[in-house]
Amino acid sequence: MAVTCPALEKVSQQLVTNSNPARDDLEAMDSHRCAALHNAIYEHGWTSAFGDTADFLANTETWWEAFATPGFGTADMHSSVQEFLKEARVLRDRQEQDKNFFYFMSGLSHSNMLDGEKDWFDIGHPKRLMTLYETYFSFATKLDGLVYDQLKQKAITHFDITDDLEFEPEQPWRPLETILTFWIDLIRREKVIAVSPELSQPRIEWRPIPGTQSEGMQELPQHHHVTGDVLKLDDHAPWAMQPWSQIDLDETLSLPTKEAFIDQPARDEPRPNWIVPEKNIDYPEHVFPILLFRHKTSSQTSADPFQSPWTQHILTNGVVGLYLDACDRSNRVAYEDGFRLVLPFAFDRFGPGWAARGDGSQVIGYDELFQSGVNPFNDSHPPKLVAFLSFAYHKVASSAWSVDEHGVAGGIDVWKEANTEESWQEYWLPAEYIGFQ
Repeated sequence: MAVTCPALEKVSQQLVTNSNPARDDLEAMDSHRCAALHNAIYEHGWTSAFGDTADFLANTETWWEAFATPGFGTADMHSSVQEFLKEARVLRDRQEQDKNFFYFMSGLSHSNMLDGEKDWFDIGHPKRLMTLYETYFSFATKLDGLVYDQLKQKAITHFDITDDLEFEPEQPWRPLETILTFWIDLIRREKVIAVSPELSQPRIEWRPIPGTQSEGMQELPQHHHVTGDVLKLDDHAPWAMQPWSQIDLDETLSLPTKEAFIDQPARDEPRPNWIVPEKNIDYPEHVFPILLFRHKTSSQTSADPFQSPWTQHILTNGVVGLYLDACDRSNRVAYEDGFRLVLPFAFDRFGPGWAARGDGSQVIGYDELFQSGVNPFNDSHPPKLVAFLSFAYHKVASSAWSVDEHGVAGGIDVWKEANTEESWQEYWLPAEYIGFQ
C-alpha cells in the first residue's frame, strides 16, 4: 500500500495522472499547481523528521520573501515563474543543512542562480534557461540541478553542468508538475523516505586543528559501530533512498511466501560476519547482473552487455536473456529493481533506426531495447522489471503474441519487430511509464 500523509493528501487532486494531465498551455508554468506540489514535498519531509505543520510554516517562508530584495532583477524571469516563487517555500535559516527539500535536490536555487549568471546556459537565447533547483555535490563535480526552460516552459534533471544538455527532441523535457508528481510518487512508494535525525549523521564535520586557530574537515565513520550497517549519511537529510520497496515486490512477485523473501535482520541487531570458521558472509556493495530467463539456445552476444565497474567480473560474452540489472549500492541513486534484455543480435546504428529508448533516441547494440536513455526525472534510473513483465503480460493478453502448448511462441526474431515502422511504439517505454518509478 502506498504511503499516505496529510501533506501529500492535500495535493492529491493536483497530481499529474491520465485523468488529470499536465497543462497543455506551454505559454506559462502552471505556477499554483507546481507551488502546491513543491510545498507538499517539503512539508512531508519536515513533518516526518522534525515536527508538525505549524512548525514547518514557522520555519519557512516563500522564496520571494527570502530572496527578492530591492534591486532584484525580474526582467528576464517569466511572470509565471515569479508567481511560483511567490508561493514556493524555503527555509528561513538556510544554514540548517539537515532540512533539505528532497533527495535529489537540496532546494530552490538562490537568486544568483536564477538571474542569468550561468552563461553556459545561453544556448542561442540569453536568459532562456535557469537552474530552478540545486542538487548536491555528492551527485556532481560541478553541480547543477533541475534546469527550467522559460521559452518552452519545461524542465529536466541535469545534475552536473559538464553533462550534455540539449533541447527537445534531442532530450526529453517535461512540465515541472510532472516531475514534482514523479518525486511524490517515489515518496508514496517508499523508494525515497524521510528519516529522523538520529538515524543519520554527517559525512564530514569541521573540527579545530590542534595548535592553530583554524578548523579542518574530518570524515566521520560511515558504518554503525555495532551492526556494521551502512549509515544513512545526511548529505541529503532528512531524505534517504531505498534500492527497492515492498510495493516493488508486490507488483513484481505473486509468490505466496513473498513476506519471507523480504525479511531482513533488524537494523539494531548485530550482523554475523562468519558462517563457519574463515568463511565470510559477503554483504557486497555491488549487486551483479542476475540472469532470470535465458534464451533456449546457448547463443551469446559478441560483446559485454554490462559496463564498468564490474566488467572484469562478468562473462566476456554476455549470455542472451532477461537480467536483473547490476546495481552499485554505494551509489547515491541505487536501484535494485532494474532490468536489461540482452538479445543475440544488435540493432545497427545504420539500420532502419525505428527502435527507440525511453527518451526517443535510437536503440543501438544488443542490450538497449527498453532502456531509458536520458531520464528527465532522475538521470540514472533504469526501467523496472515490473515494466517488462507488464509489457509481456499485455502482449499475451491482447493476443499480439501467440501461445501454444509450450508457452509463448514466436521465436527470438519477434524482437526485431521493435525496429519496424509499424511496431516500434509497441516496444517503447517512455519515461512516464510506471516502470520508471
